Amino acid sequence: MNKDAQDRQKPDEKLRNIALIAARDAAETTAASYIDLYDFAPVGYITLDRNGGITRSNLIAARLLGTDRETLLGKRLANFITESSLTKLNDILFHSVNGCHELACEVDLQGDDANTLKVEANDNDLEYRLVLTDITERKQMEAALKEREFWLTAYLSSFFNASDAGRC
Repeated sequence: MNKDAQDRQKPDEKLRNIALIAARDAAETTAASYIDLYDFAPVGYITLDRNGGITRSNLIAARLLGTDRETLLGKRLANFITESSLTKLNDILFHSVNGCHELACEVDLQGDDANTLKVEANDNDLEYRLVLTDITERKQMEAALKEREFWLTAYLSSFFNASDAGRC
């Protein structure tokens, strides 16, 4: 190639390089945005293979399950939940494969700080995608409300029974 042809080619090459750099920068910005959205979401995200092994997890899911993400990967989600909850989880995973694409259940975690999680599941024929939400505080408030309702009903019942006893 002669010198004139090389000189004419250089501006085109520079423009292509500028365009490639701009495309790479845009791709990196988009990737960083999705990483931020996934890792720092207010809920846990987990992906399971068809055998129940965890293949992906965000930071919140790892925290909810009481471990770090690296330790979590490759483990079975069943290792983290109670045996009674395992049946519920298996049911929604089974149903998600059989056409019910958006399902949810509540599961209890193993351990001393046994939190309760709401698990929402769907699948894409290759894997299960789960959303984990800690509902422990809500469950505790519901239990406290039921207890207060019980005591209020008992109190009112005894009050009205006592006032009825004084009547002729």
